Amino acid sequence: MRLWSIHPCYLDRLGLIALWREGLLAQKVLEGGTRGYKNHPQLARFQESSRPREAIAFYLLEVWHEAGAEGIILIWRNWGCLIEISA
Repeated sequence: MRLWSIHPCYLDRLGLIALWREGLLAQKVLEGGTRGYKNHPQLARFQESSRPREAIAFYLLEVWHEAGAEGIILIWRNWGCLIEISA
């Protein structure tokens, strides 16, 4: 799991998509939806927050905004992640 500490504006398209997917995994872990990754060091900054679920949601929102500025449409559905990249 890689959750970058730098602002998403410094990532290219592939980096943004990878960050989105990793962020969704982190969100699922913080919600208790997985059995693994619970003690992953990349989650520490969110777990130390007084509201970890809101913290990861805000993180994902920033990634989503930056992806939109790059012409990437990121959509989360319960059954998976849809990614559309415009030219």
